[in-house]
Amino acid sequence: MHICMKATEKELTALKRDIAEARRKRVLRIADIGRMANVDASQVSRVVRGDFKTISSNVVQICKVLGLELETLAAPADGHDIGSSRLHAGVRRLYEKNPQIADRLATVLETIADLNVAPA
Repeated sequence: MHICMKATEKELTALKRDIAEARRKRVLRIADIGRMANVDASQVSRVVRGDFKTISSNVVQICKVLGLELETLAAPADGHDIGSSRLHAGVRRLYEKNPQIADRLATVLETIADLNVAPA
């Protein structure tokens, strides 16, 4: 199953910059990153070039190999309240650790939202 997380343009720009910098510091070849992340080298090449628009499981795995923390993307965006930011941060941490469970959680949350249940 392939899942993706959307991010703001500002978050993506910062992440792309961080990936490029981390790769320079770690001096890893594309093939090495791919092997360590269990991601095809062509996908690694695309990601390290900054050629992505969502935070896919491949991006998460590559970030792990490069020692990047994705939860830093969960900083409050303009117009988001603290509760929303906490929810995003929690989901991103879960996604980074286990994308399959995060996908299930997203399905549960979507189902709850569809029920349109008013708070008690």
